[in-house]
Amino acid sequence: MFALHNVTSLKLVLAAVLCTLSTLTYASGQLVWLLGLASLLHQCLVIKNRPMIYPVVWLVLAIVFLLVWRVGFPQFPYFSSEVTSQVLLWAPEFLVDMSPLPVLERYGRFFPAILGSAFSDSSTLAAAVVGLFMLGVLLYITVRFFRHEDIRLVLCCWFAVATAAAVTADRARALTPDYILDSRYSFVSVMFLCTLTLLVQLRLKVFRLSSISIIVLLAGVYWAWAFHHFETPLQKLLNGRHSDFNRGLFLVYGKSGNEPAAIVQEAISMGIYTSPCRPFPKCESPLSREE
Repeated sequence: MFALHNVTSLKLVLAAVLCTLSTLTYASGQLVWLLGLASLLHQCLVIKNRPMIYPVVWLVLAIVFLLVWRVGFPQFPYFSSEVTSQVLLWAPEFLVDMSPLPVLERYGRFFPAILGSAFSDSSTLAAAVVGLFMLGVLLYITVRFFRHEDIRLVLCCWFAVATAAAVTADRARALTPDYILDSRYSFVSVMFLCTLTLLVQLRLKVFRLSSISIIVLLAGVYWAWAFHHFETPLQKLLNGRHSDFNRGLFLVYGKSGNEPAAIVQEAISMGIYTSPCRPFPKCESPLSREE
């Protein structure tokens, strides 16, 4: 998004390379293709300082790379209309009723809760209220200053919002908003908050202090809160993984029974995977690796 500002042919190529890397390394990274198109259309139609050939070329590149990225993707059961008993066992609150009203209601609670989840670890309502407030501020600034030449920070904010929307589309059917408060998805809210703080300082100038100082303070507070809130359940999860490994169990999503263990044992025998010694993590004897 930053490379596309005041775009040239070389900057367009650089941005395409960066977008390709983003697509391959981060699931919602593919959204930058859409935001890049918005940036180019803004330069062509609003600022009118670039020809339309740039967004046309960008659109073609985006379609090609996104199609390549999606080739060979398997269809998991919970993406289909038929919900299997195995999926329901994994996610008992899976939304079976796919009529529009229940879906919109679940999405409508999930999405704003993600946006404001950095502010509450106990109430999805409080998180949703804050999330909707921040979204309202972003909408106001976008409409109020859309003719401004530099909209890079606005696009960064919308990337955070689009990421929350992508997580909602992927998770809301299977999980209720309470899950957000005990998960890693609060980082999306922090990303949105910090970028929006910079944007508000730049456009509305409501802070006398430097917005960078405010962001550093926010990051420090969030780091302390996240460590306090997530360290215990994370350690419990890791201990469970260690216990499963020591018992010869390997959790593979979408697989059941002895199939995951057989896959791992085959990988070990082929030299693809070198298994740590057992019992992990206390065993340090290299001889135990022969297990």
